[in-house]
Amino acid sequence: MALGREYLNANLNRAKLIKLGVPPSAIETVGANLSNTYEEAAALVWTKVNHATGLIVPAQLFHSRRVQWIFRREFAAEQIEVYVIGVPQGNYDASKWWQSWQGFSSFANEAAKYLFYRLRYW
Repeated sequence: MALGREYLNANLNRAKLIKLGVPPSAIETVGANLSNTYEEAAALVWTKVNHATGLIVPAQLFHSRRVQWIFRREFAAEQIEVYVIGVPQGNYDASKWWQSWQGFSSFANEAAKYLFYRLRYW
């Protein structure tokens, strides 16, 4: 049986957090077969994030504005503070994103996604 991408990402992220010193008991994987940022935020709200008062959400640099908007929107009623931390993308230099096809493509795709989210989930 092949492992799904979500399963691999969750396990890789868990291993990295543990390596960085986060106690395993503080790490929760929420949701299954989630296909977009809205579904991820909604899954976290639904589980009440284990009575948390704050949530740190790592996101690629270009994605961070959209991620911040949707997570803060979904968590507003829960009185949970959302912090989005931009993490660098590995296949281009973020300070010169316009100089590579990967950077330009990431920017253009994210601009379209941001507009879609603002219209769809207003």
